[in-house]
Amino acid sequence: METAKLRVGWYGLGSMGLGMALNLANHLTSIKAPALRYSNRTLAKGQALEAAGAVPENDFAGVVKSSDVIFTMISNDQVLQELVFIATDSCGPIDGKIFIDTSTVHPETSALVASSLASKGATFISSPVFGASPMAAAGKLIFAMAGPTSALASVKPLVLNVMGRSIIDLGEDVRKSSLLKISGNILVISFMEVIAEAQVFAEVTGLGSTQMEEFIGNMFGPVLESYSHR
Repeated sequence: METAKLRVGWYGLGSMGLGMALNLANHLTSIKAPALRYSNRTLAKGQALEAAGAVPENDFAGVVKSSDVIFTMISNDQVLQELVFIATDSCGPIDGKIFIDTSTVHPETSALVASSLASKGATFISSPVFGASPMAAAGKLIFAMAGPTSALASVKPLVLNVMGRSIIDLGEDVRKSSLLKISGNILVISFMEVIAEAQVFAEVTGLGSTQMEEFIGNMFGPVLESYSHR
Protein backbone atom coordinates (compact mmCIF):
# COMPACT_ATOMS: atom_id res chain seq x y z
CA MET A 1 0.00 0.00 0.00
CA GLU A 2 1.21 3.52 -0.77
CA THR A 3 2.49 5.44 2.24
CA ALA A 4 -0.05 8.22 1.73
CA LYS A 5 -2.88 5.69 2.05
CA LEU A 6 -1.67 4.00 5.21
CA ARG A 7 -3.58 4.59 8.41
CA VAL A 8 -0.93 5.10 11.08
CA GLY A 9 -1.28 4.84 14.85
CA TRP A 10 0.92 5.63 17.84
CA TYR A 11 0.93 4.52 21.47
CA GLY A 12 3.29 5.89 24.13
CA LEU A 13 3.85 9.60 24.76
CA GLY A 14 6.76 9.76 27.17
CA SER A 15 9.80 12.00 26.77
CA MET A 16 10.82 10.17 23.58
CA GLY A 17 7.46 9.15 22.19
CA LEU A 18 5.82 12.57 22.11
CA GLY A 19 8.50 14.18 19.97
CA MET A 20 8.59 11.20 17.62
CA ALA A 21 4.81 11.16 17.28
CA LEU A 22 4.67 14.90 16.59
CA ASN A 23 7.15 14.55 13.74
CA LEU A 24 5.16 11.65 12.34
CA ALA A 25 1.84 13.50 12.64
CA ASN A 26 3.24 16.52 10.83
CA HIS A 27 4.65 14.32 8.09
CA LEU A 28 1.33 12.57 7.53
CA THR A 29 -0.35 15.95 7.22
CA SER A 30 2.27 17.12 4.72
CA ILE A 31 1.67 14.14 2.41
CA LYS A 32 -2.12 14.36 2.83
CA ALA A 33 -2.29 10.95 4.49
CA PRO A 34 -4.95 10.04 7.07
CA ALA A 35 -4.36 11.78 10.40
CA LEU A 36 -2.28 9.98 13.02
CA ARG A 37 -4.34 8.08 15.59
CA TYR A 38 -2.81 8.04 19.04
CA SER A 39 -3.33 7.02 22.63
CA ASN A 40 -1.43 6.91 25.89
CA ARG A 41 -2.00 5.75 29.44
CA THR A 42 -2.46 9.46 30.28
CA LEU A 43 -4.28 10.76 27.23
CA ALA A 44 -3.88 14.42 28.23
CA LYS A 45 -0.19 14.17 27.30
CA GLY A 46 -1.32 14.16 23.68
CA GLN A 47 -2.70 17.70 23.61
CA ALA A 48 0.14 18.90 21.38
CA LEU A 49 -0.57 16.02 19.01
CA GLU A 50 -4.25 16.86 18.83
CA ALA A 51 -3.34 20.48 18.14
CA ALA A 52 -1.20 19.22 15.24
CA GLY A 53 -4.20 17.43 13.74
CA ALA A 54 -3.79 13.94 15.20
CA VAL A 55 -6.86 12.08 16.45
CA PRO A 56 -7.00 10.68 20.01
CA GLU A 57 -8.26 7.18 20.76
CA ASN A 58 -9.41 6.12 24.21
CA ASP A 59 -7.00 3.20 24.44
CA PHE A 60 -4.53 0.99 22.60
CA ALA A 61 -7.30 -1.19 21.20
CA GLY A 62 -8.79 1.88 19.54
CA VAL A 63 -5.45 2.67 17.92
CA VAL A 64 -5.10 -0.88 16.62
CA LYS A 65 -8.60 -1.00 15.19
CA SER A 66 -8.21 2.31 13.36
CA SER A 67 -4.68 1.76 11.98
CA ASP A 68 -2.77 -0.31 9.43
CA VAL A 69 0.61 0.50 11.00
CA ILE A 70 0.99 0.85 14.77
CA PHE A 71 4.07 2.35 16.43
CA THR A 72 4.77 1.89 20.13
CA MET A 73 7.29 3.60 22.42
CA ILE A 74 6.80 2.21 25.89
CA SER A 75 8.72 1.69 29.12
CA ASN A 76 9.54 -2.01 29.34
CA ASP A 77 9.04 -5.58 28.14
CA GLN A 78 5.98 -6.23 30.28
CA VAL A 79 4.08 -3.29 28.81
CA LEU A 80 4.90 -4.43 25.27
CA GLN A 81 3.67 -7.95 26.01
CA GLU A 82 0.47 -6.58 27.54
CA LEU A 83 -0.18 -4.44 24.46
CA VAL A 84 0.42 -7.35 22.12
CA PHE A 85 -2.01 -9.46 24.16
CA ILE A 86 -4.63 -6.74 23.73
CA ALA A 87 -3.95 -6.64 19.99
CA THR A 88 -4.27 -10.39 19.55
CA ASP A 89 -7.14 -10.94 21.98
CA SER A 90 -9.38 -7.86 21.97
CA CYS A 91 -9.12 -6.09 18.63
CA GLY A 92 -10.79 -8.43 16.19
CA PRO A 93 -8.96 -9.37 12.97
CA ILE A 94 -5.46 -7.89 12.78
CA ASP A 95 -4.16 -9.77 9.76
CA GLY A 96 -2.07 -7.54 7.53
CA LYS A 97 -1.35 -4.97 10.23
CA ILE A 98 2.24 -3.97 11.01
CA PHE A 99 3.35 -3.36 14.59
CA ILE A 100 6.59 -1.43 15.14
CA ASP A 101 8.08 -1.19 18.60
CA THR A 102 10.70 1.53 19.06
CA SER A 103 11.40 0.73 22.71
CA THR A 104 14.39 -1.06 24.18
CA VAL A 105 13.37 -4.60 25.12
CA HIS A 106 15.05 -7.99 25.51
CA PRO A 107 15.80 -9.79 22.22
CA GLU A 108 13.70 -12.78 23.26
CA THR A 109 10.77 -10.49 24.05
CA SER A 110 10.93 -9.23 20.48
CA ALA A 111 10.93 -12.81 19.19
CA LEU A 112 8.00 -13.74 21.44
CA VAL A 113 5.75 -10.87 20.41
CA ALA A 114 6.68 -11.38 16.74
CA SER A 115 5.49 -14.98 17.03
CA SER A 116 2.28 -13.98 18.82
CA LEU A 117 1.39 -11.41 16.17
CA ALA A 118 2.34 -13.73 13.30
CA SER A 119 -0.12 -16.31 14.63
CA LYS A 120 -2.87 -13.76 13.93
CA GLY A 121 -1.53 -12.77 10.51
CA ALA A 122 0.12 -9.54 11.68
CA THR A 123 3.75 -8.48 11.34
CA PHE A 124 6.19 -7.23 13.97
CA ILE A 125 9.17 -4.96 13.42
CA SER A 126 11.65 -4.44 16.23
CA SER A 127 13.05 -0.93 15.95
CA PRO A 128 14.84 0.46 19.01
CA VAL A 129 16.30 3.91 18.56
CA PHE A 130 19.54 5.66 19.44
CA GLY A 131 19.39 9.22 20.72
CA ALA A 132 17.97 11.27 23.57
CA SER A 133 14.71 13.24 23.69
CA PRO A 134 16.14 16.38 21.99
CA MET A 135 17.12 14.21 19.03
CA ALA A 136 13.65 12.66 19.04
CA ALA A 137 12.07 16.10 18.89
CA ALA A 138 14.43 17.12 16.07
CA GLY A 139 13.75 13.97 14.05
CA LYS A 140 17.41 12.95 14.22
CA LEU A 141 17.24 9.52 15.85
CA ILE A 142 18.99 6.42 14.52
CA PHE A 143 16.59 3.50 13.99
CA ALA A 144 17.80 -0.10 14.23
CA MET A 145 15.10 -2.01 12.33
CA ALA A 146 14.55 -5.75 11.95
CA GLY A 147 11.58 -7.61 10.52
CA PRO A 148 10.10 -9.00 7.30
CA THR A 149 11.59 -7.32 4.25
CA SER A 150 8.27 -6.30 2.70
CA ALA A 151 7.05 -4.74 5.95
CA LEU A 152 10.29 -2.81 6.37
CA ALA A 153 9.95 -1.43 2.86
CA SER A 154 6.41 -0.26 3.64
CA VAL A 155 7.28 1.65 6.81
CA LYS A 156 10.74 3.09 6.11
CA PRO A 157 9.21 6.17 4.40
CA LEU A 158 7.47 6.90 7.72
CA VAL A 159 10.81 6.86 9.53
CA LEU A 160 13.66 8.17 7.40
CA ASN A 161 13.88 11.98 7.39
CA VAL A 162 10.68 12.02 9.46
CA MET A 163 11.63 10.65 12.87
CA GLY A 164 15.16 9.55 12.14
CA ARG A 165 18.25 10.63 10.27
CA SER A 166 19.25 7.07 9.42
CA ILE A 167 18.07 3.46 9.48
CA ILE A 168 20.26 0.44 10.18
CA ASP A 169 18.61 -2.55 8.47
CA LEU A 170 19.31 -5.71 10.46
CA GLY A 171 17.37 -8.15 8.30
CA GLU A 172 14.46 -10.34 9.31
CA ASP A 173 15.56 -11.65 12.72
CA VAL A 174 13.85 -9.24 15.14
CA ARG A 175 16.27 -10.16 17.92
CA LYS A 176 19.18 -8.52 16.11
CA SER A 177 17.94 -4.96 16.48
CA SER A 178 17.64 -5.44 20.24
CA LEU A 179 21.14 -6.93 20.32
CA LEU A 180 22.50 -3.90 18.47
CA LYS A 181 20.74 -1.59 20.93
CA ILE A 182 22.35 -3.42 23.85
CA SER A 183 25.74 -3.20 22.15
CA GLY A 184 25.22 0.50 21.55
CA ASN A 185 24.33 1.06 25.18
CA ILE A 186 27.54 -0.68 26.23
CA LEU A 187 29.49 1.74 24.04
CA VAL A 188 27.63 4.77 25.40
CA ILE A 189 28.25 3.75 29.01
CA SER A 190 31.93 3.21 28.22
CA PHE A 191 32.21 6.62 26.54
CA MET A 192 30.55 8.34 29.48
CA GLU A 193 32.87 6.65 31.96
CA VAL A 194 35.97 7.76 30.05
CA ILE A 195 34.62 11.30 29.65
CA ALA A 196 33.82 11.49 33.37
CA GLU A 197 37.39 10.46 34.21
CA ALA A 198 38.75 13.13 31.85
CA GLN A 199 36.52 15.77 33.43
CA VAL A 200 37.62 14.81 36.93
CA PHE A 201 41.23 15.07 35.79
CA ALA A 202 40.53 18.52 34.33
CA GLU A 203 38.96 19.71 37.58
CA VAL A 204 41.64 18.28 39.87
CA THR A 205 44.54 19.66 37.84
CA GLY A 206 42.96 23.08 37.36
CA LEU A 207 42.69 22.69 33.61
CA GLY A 208 38.95 23.37 33.81
CA SER A 209 35.86 21.60 32.53
CA THR A 210 35.03 24.27 29.95
CA GLN A 211 38.28 23.74 28.09
CA MET A 212 37.92 19.97 28.35
CA GLU A 213 34.42 20.12 26.85
CA GLU A 214 35.69 22.34 24.04
CA PHE A 215 38.45 19.83 23.30
CA ILE A 216 36.05 16.88 23.34
CA GLY A 217 33.68 18.64 20.94
CA ASN A 218 36.43 19.70 18.54
CA MET A 219 38.24 16.38 18.64
CA PHE A 220 35.41 13.85 18.77
CA GLY A 221 32.32 15.69 17.56
CA PRO A 222 28.94 16.74 18.97
CA VAL A 223 27.83 13.31 20.19
CA LEU A 224 30.62 12.88 22.72
CA GLU A 225 30.40 16.58 23.54
CA SER A 226 26.74 16.06 24.47
CA TYR A 227 27.76 13.21 26.79
CA SER A 228 30.24 15.58 28.41
CA HIS A 229 27.47 18.13 29.01
CA ARG A 230 25.51 15.49 30.89
